[in-house]
Amino acid sequence: MWGIAYRELLERKTMTALSLVGLVLGVATIVILVSISTGVQGLVKEQTSQIKGVMVLEKGEQMGPFYSTIKMDDVRKIEGIAGVRNVCPRVMHFVRSFDGEFIGIMTTSGSQVASGIVVGVRPESEALKRIGPLTSPGEIIRGRYLSPSDNRATVIGVKFAEDYKKVVGSSLEIDGVKFRVVGIYETGTQETDSQAYIPLSEAQDLDGLGHDTVRGAFVELDNPDEVNQMAARIEARVNTVQAISTEQFGAMISGVLANVEAFLWAISAIAAAVAGINIINTMLMSIMEREHELGVMRAIGWTGDDIIKLIMAESVLIGIAGGIIGLVVGFVMVQVVVAIIDIPALVDLKLAVEACAFAIAIGTLGGVYPAWRASKMDPLMAIRGE
Repeated sequence: MWGIAYRELLERKTMTALSLVGLVLGVATIVILVSISTGVQGLVKEQTSQIKGVMVLEKGEQMGPFYSTIKMDDVRKIEGIAGVRNVCPRVMHFVRSFDGEFIGIMTTSGSQVASGIVVGVRPESEALKRIGPLTSPGEIIRGRYLSPSDNRATVIGVKFAEDYKKVVGSSLEIDGVKFRVVGIYETGTQETDSQAYIPLSEAQDLDGLGHDTVRGAFVELDNPDEVNQMAARIEARVNTVQAISTEQFGAMISGVLANVEAFLWAISAIAAAVAGINIINTMLMSIMEREHELGVMRAIGWTGDDIIKLIMAESVLIGIAGGIIGLVVGFVMVQVVVAIIDIPALVDLKLAVEACAFAIAIGTLGGVYPAWRASKMDPLMAIRGE
C-alpha cells in the first residue's frame, strides 16, 4: 500500500508540490518563531542565575523594566534599609535610531516600533561586574567605564562596536542626540554586548521621564542568601513597589515569553488550517483525475477500505515530507535571522519532533474527507465516466 501511494505521489508531481507548499511554510513558521522564543527564555534564565539580588519595579507592573516607573524618593528609602549594600537605579529605553539608522520593526500600518536598547545608569552606584540588563559579568576591554562627571558619554558592548564600527573616542548618535564613546565592554553574551550604557539623567531625558523617576532598580545585598527576606522588607517599607529576586524576575519574564510562545503556536495553527484546506483541495482534484483508475481498482476487487487506506497513506506521506522539508527550511531561516538581527534561538529535538508531528497530523486530517469520498465512488460510473 505504501509503495503504491509513494508511486502515485511521484507520478503527480505538480499536485504533490501544491500540497506541500502550505505545509512546509506552516512548519517553517513554527520552527522560526518557537526557536527564537525558546532561545530568549534560555538567555533570561542563564543571566538571572548568575547573581543573587532583588529587582525593584513598579507595583503591579507585569511587563518588566521598560514600562515600570518608580520614584527616586523610593530608591532613597530602599538605600536606607538595613542589609542593603547598594541600589542601582536604571532606565532601560527602547531606541528608534543609532547614527540616524532606524532600529526596530515596521508595522503593517506603516508605524515604527523601536527595538534598540540603551541602559541609563548612575555611575557612582554601578559596579562593573553588573554590566548587562540583569547580571551578566563583564569587563572593560578598551577605554573606561562611565564616571559621575561624564556628559553625553556612552560605554558600548563589543558587538555593538563591531556592528557600528565604533572605537573609543567615536561619536554615536542616539535618537538624534550625540554621545561620545568612552569605553567598550565585553560580557560574552551577544544580547548584552549589543547594548549601550549612558548616564542616568540623559537616559531619563531620552525616555521622557523626569529626573525624579526611573524604570527600576537592582538591589545588592550584604547577605545574598537573604533575597526573599529582603524582598519582603522592601515591600513593607515602600508600598508603591514590588520587590522580587532575580530568579523570580527571570521566572516572570519566562512566563511572559511562554505566553508569547503559545500565541505563536496559535498563529502557526492558522497557517496549518490553510495548509490543511490546500491538501483537501489538492487531494480532491487528484481523485477527480483518477476516477477511472480508482474505478478499475474497485472492479478488480479493491474494497472501499482499501481505497481509504491508499488515499490516507498518500496524505500521511505528504505530511511526513512536509514536516521534514519544513524543518530544514525553518532551521536554515533561523540561522539567517540569527545572523541578521543577532537574537538567540534554539532548535532542539523536542521542537523538531513537535513540528514534524504537527505536519503529519495536518496531512492526515487533510486526507480524511477525500479518502471517504473516494471510497464511496461507484466503480461502474467511474469507469463509464472515463
